[in-house]
Amino acid sequence: MINNENLKKLDYFVENSNKIAIMAHADPDGDSIGSIMALREILREKNKDVDFYVNGEIPFNYKFMKDVEKSCIYNEDTKYDLFFALDSSDKGRLGENSLIIKNSNKTICIDHHKTNEGYCDLNIIEPDYSSTGEIIFDIFSQLNYKINEVAAENIFISIITDTGKFIYDNAGYNTFENVSKLLKMNINKNEIIKNLYSSEPKNIFKLKSDVFNSTEFYYEDRVALSCLCKETLKKYNLSLKDIDGLVERLRDIENVEISILIKELGANTYKISMRSLGNSDVSKICEVFGGGGHKNAAGFKIDNIEYPYLKKKIIEEVEKNAL
Repeated sequence: MINNENLKKLDYFVENSNKIAIMAHADPDGDSIGSIMALREILREKNKDVDFYVNGEIPFNYKFMKDVEKSCIYNEDTKYDLFFALDSSDKGRLGENSLIIKNSNKTICIDHHKTNEGYCDLNIIEPDYSSTGEIIFDIFSQLNYKINEVAAENIFISIITDTGKFIYDNAGYNTFENVSKLLKMNINKNEIIKNLYSSEPKNIFKLKSDVFNSTEFYYEDRVALSCLCKETLKKYNLSLKDIDGLVERLRDIENVEISILIKELGANTYKISMRSLGNSDVSKICEVFGGGGHKNAAGFKIDNIEYPYLKKKIIEEVEKNAL
């Protein structure tokens, strides 16, 4: 249950605001997009004027979501009564549009990252929840706000994607209770799952085949590591937004406890995603490199480092912190 004082404060902020903005972290994923679109629906049911900002290109498997293409482009002259920062552990992860915070009368952060120390007027940080979308569901259910069918579907998207289709440790009994409530709200579960997981274009499938074929295994196959270079993306006319779920697929290999995907962004610049099962805590590894996340899903970005040395350092930190 969310702290009652925080609920009252959030309700007061919403009731006394008309023009509201919503944003989540850069490089959108299922939880960030799902929580943005869910909150937009909930606030629109309160007759609020809501702008939302998707921070980056929308991956192909989320483009089916209602109104997701209506994301705004920020104008520095635009002022807001209230700003929601969702699923973003720090202000920097909001990207260049974080200037909205300065141009908003009140700000609220809703997040489930344990590293979030709070950067808004009201901070609702709940690391025990599966996803930011699930926190939103609990908040507005307790406040008796209307959660329509579209909002419920978006919350389901948040939960199913951020729990790795319910296999991460963050999917506990409370999560399944909330999912059962969502299913009773007439959401089209089968259509959502089809769009998320069964609509992959052929060129993405072929790119993934190349990545899988180059995968390296360490520590008796407990660790799987692969790299996605810019040349491979160019070969298949794709961008990083198109490879959502690749690191999870590496983790699905028999005996693998930790999967690592190193994505080349530029010359000696990389973004690393890690996933794990069981007791392996990949957030500890990523924190060493200035990143973070959750026990079973974390990442970091790093500059000015050559690939062979980066790979060596990551493997060393995996042995120290997660095996």
